[in-house]
Amino acid sequence: MTDKSDKQAYLLMAHNNLEQLNYLIRSLDSEFSDIFLHLDAKSKINPNEIVKPVSSQLYFCNRINVYWAEYSQVQCELNLLRLATRTGKYNYYHLISGMDFPLKTQREIHTMLRNRNDIFIHFTTPKNVELTLPFVRYYHLFQKQLCVVNRDHTFSIYKVFEKIFILFQRLIRLNRIPNDIVIKKGANWFSIPDDFARYVLDHQDYIEKLFRNTRSPDEFFMQTLAFNNPDYKKRIYRFNEDDSSESCLRHIDWLRGSPYTFTINDYDELVHCGMIFARKFDLNKDRQIIIKLMSRLFD
Repeated sequence: MTDKSDKQAYLLMAHNNLEQLNYLIRSLDSEFSDIFLHLDAKSKINPNEIVKPVSSQLYFCNRINVYWAEYSQVQCELNLLRLATRTGKYNYYHLISGMDFPLKTQREIHTMLRNRNDIFIHFTTPKNVELTLPFVRYYHLFQKQLCVVNRDHTFSIYKVFEKIFILFQRLIRLNRIPNDIVIKKGANWFSIPDDFARYVLDHQDYIEKLFRNTRSPDEFFMQTLAFNNPDYKKRIYRFNEDDSSESCLRHIDWLRGSPYTFTINDYDELVHCGMIFARKFDLNKDRQIIIKLMSRLFD
């Protein structure tokens, strides 16, 4: 393992829009970073058409099918973390999607995080955690199938199976959550230091036991691990549980969308928000904002 503690590792999950992905890779390319890319196994992107960075190393993660709200999301994140930590000991590991874009140069990010050991993860409100505890408390055996039918807005017998099975678990008062664990929740995008990244990987069996066959496990597992370890809990940045994405250094607008897609009209807001990344962007909706942000990064 190479000591790369002066560099950032970008863990990139992508599935479509090759041109936008190539802009993102170019924006991350620098002497201060390496890029670890997972292309969804369902993606039609040809890996040979992905741009080759000049200064960064680009590593491809073994491809799996990733489904919304299903354990494959967690597995993909763990696979990326494992690949990166085996490659080197990085300053920070940043999970981003192909629809994100950096708001600071790589030199600025390097300087900002050089002497930090904070854990930058998002925490939603206690009220929201309480409302979604059934996602973890009960077994959800049909998430992969429901992902497909929910996106297609079609009827499926799996929806009926899910409702019946959850009702049965309620009736017998099933609770998968151990008494000594406090469940926490937030967005899955993170920026974490090397020691916590390795702590997460060391607990993969525990993560799988507690969160497989749950709903949206990627929004629970890392927050729960950090909160329940006293040493890591005190290093959580801005632990206010106020649903602010500032805690994970992202600018994400849930008031105007789910989340909102930024356009050229939002340029001033983006460059003055102080965050490292923003999401989301869509080249097919507004190309200008990506081009303008790209030009700013390389002025």
